[in-house]
Amino acid sequence: MKKFISEFQFDKEFTRLEHDMQWDNDRAQQVKYKIHSSVKKLHKRKVIRRMFSAATAIALMCTMYFFIQTPLIKEESGETAVIEHSLMQFYEGEDYIYDNNLERPVLTDQGISKTVYPLDLYRTSGIITGEPSIVLSILKRGDKEKYETQAFYPTINGDIKIHTQKHDRDKDEVYASLLAHEKYPAKAYNLEELSISGQKGILKTPAENMDHIAPVLYVVSDHYLYYFYWDMQEKIGGPEISAEDVIGVAESLNYNKE
Repeated sequence: MKKFISEFQFDKEFTRLEHDMQWDNDRAQQVKYKIHSSVKKLHKRKVIRRMFSAATAIALMCTMYFFIQTPLIKEESGETAVIEHSLMQFYEGEDYIYDNNLERPVLTDQGISKTVYPLDLYRTSGIITGEPSIVLSILKRGDKEKYETQAFYPTINGDIKIHTQKHDRDKDEVYASLLAHEKYPAKAYNLEELSISGQKGILKTPAENMDHIAPVLYVVSDHYLYYFYWDMQEKIGGPEISAEDVIGVAESLNYNKE
C-alpha cells in the first residue's frame, strides 16, 4: 500500500513537473514571440522613419530645386530672351575694366554713356554740385550676367544715392508690393504715389515724430526697381535736400536706355 501511494505520489509529482515544464515552455514561447514582435515593430518603425526622412529630404530638395530653377526657366523662355537682349549690356575691356586695387569693375567713358544717369545734371539742377559717381555691379548666374548700377549725385549736404535692383516680374506686381497694406497700413511713414517720367513711383517719408526713419523714393521700370536715398538733415549749411529735389533727379534719368 505504501508502495502504491509512493508510486501514485511520484506519478502525481512527475505530472506536475511535466505540466510546469510545459507551462514554462509555453511561457518561453510567448516571451520569444513577444521579443520577435517587438523586434519586428522596432524594425518597421526604423524603416518607416528612414522612409519618412528620405521622403522629407527628397521633397526639400525638389522644393529648393524648383525655387532655384524658376528664375532660370523664366530667363530661358523665348519672351524673356528678347527682353534680356534689350537690356543695357556691358563688355569687359570696352565698357569696363577691373581695378586690381578695388577688386571690382570700373566703368569706362563708353560704359558710363550706356547708363541711365545724366552726367551734366548739375548744370540745370539747383541742388547737384557735380557729376555723379557711377558704380557697376555684375551678378553672375550660370553663364548669364546681370548688371546693376549705383549712382551718387553730390550736393552740399551729402549725396543723393541711387541703387538699382533687377527684377524679372511684371512691373505692376513689383509696384503693388511696395504699396501700403490694405488692412494694416504702417503708421511710421507716409506713402505717396507718383508718376516719374512715365514710370510708377512711390515717395516714402517719415510720419510725424518719426524723423529716425530715412525717406526713400521708389521708381519701378520695366526691368529695374530704383531706390533713391538722401539725408534730410542739414549738415554744412546751404540748401537742404528736399523730396522735390530727389524727384527732379529721378525724372532726369533716361529709363529708355534699359
